[in-house]
Amino acid sequence: MRVALLAFACALAAARADDVKAKFPIQKAVSAAVFDEKIGHQVKLHFGNPATAPGGKSFGYATCNAKGSTLKREGEDACDWVFTSCMIDLKAQADSAGADAIIGIVSAYDGKTFVSDSLFECHLGKVAAGVALRGNLIKIMK
Repeated sequence: MRVALLAFACALAAARADDVKAKFPIQKAVSAAVFDEKIGHQVKLHFGNPATAPGGKSFGYATCNAKGSTLKREGEDACDWVFTSCMIDLKAQADSAGADAIIGIVSAYDGKTFVSDSLFECHLGKVAAGVALRGNLIKIMK
């Protein structure tokens, strides 16, 4: 039993050692046709510092943590795909809450926040890419 646990712990440590934290341009990911098709323009998106975003009634925070295989897509392409999946989840949460904007969208992987209006953080491993995002759902005041 102890040998099995030790082997599992070593395998887990090896998998973690291959995890590479990378940052990629948001603009490239959101300009992809699949992003536009799945997200559309019904919900306004604001990345980075929420102080520069429009004001409105808050419905609280939405979070997502998406993972995807790196077997068919590699590097930035895999991360863009997982980013889009995560944004689809955020949009669904906004729709469900009656929000028309998601502001202050930041990367929030493993409890560590990365704030940028132009980059998102992606973690690349041997077999999977991971993106975690958090944003405030609001109804914009008109």
